[in-house]
Amino acid sequence: MRETLRVHMGWLHSWVGFLAGLLLACVFASGTLAVFDTEITQWMQPEVSLTQGTSLTPTALQAA
Repeated sequence: MRETLRVHMGWLHSWVGFLAGLLLACVFASGTLAVFDTEITQWMQPEVSLTQGTSLTPTALQAA
């Protein structure tokens, strides 16, 4: 009885640790994507970050 409990607890400990590690890996990956969102977008869509426009004078900025 005692030995089977030890085996089952070892199995349970392994699987709970594996699933917790998998969950943490997903959390870390989504956090990394959130932090580097702008850089990833510029890397994947370089044409979007190259916008042409005219610069505004300080008085035009104040009027807006």
